[in-house]
Amino acid sequence: LGLILSIIKIQFLWLSLVSLIIIFLLTIPFTLFALKKDIQVGLISPIIIFLRTIVFGVGLFYGLIRLGVFGWLKN
Repeated sequence: LGLILSIIKIQFLWLSLVSLIIIFLLTIPFTLFALKKDIQVGLISPIIIFLRTIVFGVGLFYGLIRLGVFGWLKN
């Protein structure tokens, strides 16, 4: 969401950087757990979790635009 908003206003870039760090830190426990069970799953899990998070963020942003929450972004 921060990356999408940073296209509109550069001040939102900090939001995407902080979000990226938080996502990375939150994937560490699951990645370590998955590495113990299966090495291949453990190596690919951070990428899958990151992509899943991006899809959720884009869907949320799209839904907010469709609902008209962001009046300044309306068509």
